[in-house]
Amino acid sequence: MNAMSLSKTTALDLEALLDVFRADAAALGARRDVDEVFAELCAAYQDESRKYHSLEHIAECLGMLAELRETLESPAEVALAIWFHDAVYATHPFASSEKRSAALAQKSCMRMGIGEPSAQRIAAMVRATKDHDPSSIAGSVHERDASALFDIDLAILGSDPVRYARFERDVRAKHAWVPEGIFRSRRAKLLGAFAARRAIYRTPILRERLEATARTNIERAVAELTATVDEVVLHPTDVHLFATRAARLEALHSWADLHFASILPGPSPRLGVAFAPDDDGALQIALDAPYASEVVDRVRSIPEYDRDAERRAETSGVPSFVYSRERHRPVAGPLRKAERRAAYRGQA
Repeated sequence: MNAMSLSKTTALDLEALLDVFRADAAALGARRDVDEVFAELCAAYQDESRKYHSLEHIAECLGMLAELRETLESPAEVALAIWFHDAVYATHPFASSEKRSAALAQKSCMRMGIGEPSAQRIAAMVRATKDHDPSSIAGSVHERDASALFDIDLAILGSDPVRYARFERDVRAKHAWVPEGIFRSRRAKLLGAFAARRAIYRTPILRERLEATARTNIERAVAELTATVDEVVLHPTDVHLFATRAARLEALHSWADLHFASILPGPSPRLGVAFAPDDDGALQIALDAPYASEVVDRVRSIPEYDRDAERRAETSGVPSFVYSRERHRPVAGPLRKAERRAAYRGQA
């Protein structure tokens, strides 16, 4: 299996990962101990203490690298840098994980028979993942290669909302020893620094694909991390409705499991959504809550949504069902048609 087909394999297909590792190491002149180094890296990334920085992360990074290989000066060096960039893993402030991972990278490359110039470039890229700044790398590392490595490592920031929420949850678990208030403050500051960049991604392909989503993810995460009240924030996607609470994924529901939705009128109107027939703990969305309009619009866009029932609730002050599986067909997934939402607003 070649590198270009890696992205089509399962995340933890060890045989496929080994094939690609062998090919990249061989391209740099490796001639011994390749399988042994691979096994040691896999053991490190599969340690039970790992949260986000696991073998799955490495596989995701390599899959993304497969799309960029033809644009790089030395894709094999970038691939080896990906393999080693989180090889040494610790979360306390003085762990120097990147520095130690870089030292391991250079030692392991030399052990496999890779020439010293390549080994030094790989180690330099690994060391620089601490700040993701290509200008911090001295020597002969190609800036295009370094930028690709950093962008790939940061690609999670531009992932889909559910994947990103899980990432934030894993980051919190990784730093479980840090008090909540300190964690939130420091995490918000770190994410804010990425948002302050003119561009988060330097690689044109990844910037076009991920930049806008990354900024939306960061904006929401910072808003939650800095909120004075620790309240659940709901997020809609095409497939799921999920709830987060400042870097913790609290609940994940499939739209297909929606059983009923109701309007609860009053001084602070709410939309209640339930995902079981006897759900007495339905999610309640205050219509004026942060990002509530996105969730409400998704529910309103269900073809069977009862618009008359919402109007009756608003005028009578009596709670009313606006969707029920018993009355309507199961939800395949809310539609995202602006014209449907605009038409509804025109009738309200």
